[in-house]
Amino acid sequence: MFHCCEDESIQHLMFDCVVARVVWDKFEYTTGFKIGSFLDLAQHWLNDMIFTHCIWLNMNQVWGKILRNLKDWLQLLQGEAQVALSAHICWIVQELRAPSLLPPIP
Repeated sequence: MFHCCEDESIQHLMFDCVVARVVWDKFEYTTGFKIGSFLDLAQHWLNDMIFTHCIWLNMNQVWGKILRNLKDWLQLLQGEAQVALSAHICWIVQELRAPSLLPPIP
């Protein structure tokens, strides 16, 4: 494992660390997408990698795809990160099953 003098926050470990930067630089070179934050990753993951060439009939399809991908990622994680992602997945499922407080959009 690599250790440096920087604060080992999630942002640092995933994007700012020298090792992470090498990975994201190679990703940028290969794909043309610059990734420097979770927002960048989410935009490209959702818009370009996951939903490419798909016609979505409804939001259930979109949320189903997102949840399937999150569950796949869950298997790659361990410890605290796995528990945190599992809690987020449960929250999303709970919110999707809850009756909407807003009237339906015509």
